[in-house]
Amino acid sequence: MAAEHESFQLELRPAAVVGLEEIIDLDQRSFAMPWSWQMFIDELSGDDKRLYGVFPSNPDMSPLLLGFVCFHHCLDEATLLRIAVHPDKKRKGIASFLIREMMVLLKDKGVKKIFLEVGISNHAARRLYRSFDFQLIGRRPEYYSGTREDALIMKAML
Repeated sequence: MAAEHESFQLELRPAAVVGLEEIIDLDQRSFAMPWSWQMFIDELSGDDKRLYGVFPSNPDMSPLLLGFVCFHHCLDEATLLRIAVHPDKKRKGIASFLIREMMVLLKDKGVKKIFLEVGISNHAARRLYRSFDFQLIGRRPEYYSGTREDALIMKAML
């Protein structure tokens, strides 16, 4: 999938096509508790798991990998597990592109509800999710083991 974005085009590709090393590197740069290589390999197996990278259509643009999204779906429900944008490309609509494309893919699969967890202090992500009609439905106390921060549970209907 491709979409026009600012002065460049974005292209969403399944992770089986992209270099997993780039996704793992971005994950390590983006999260205090990055996933292991095996966790990403596990996300590539099974029909209900999805891992996509977003790239500029122009291969001369740097960085090559702009972000990624990882989600599961089962029957009519899905869970957004991970989303990251390259630090040099934040606040350019790339996370919105990833969420929008994820929602299109899931709607095409018959998914009706999407769930996610977000750290209570991650105000930017919470604003982003609310812009896609995610509503607060619960809280997991001390969910994140590294920081003992609470996670908010959010849900959006498709």
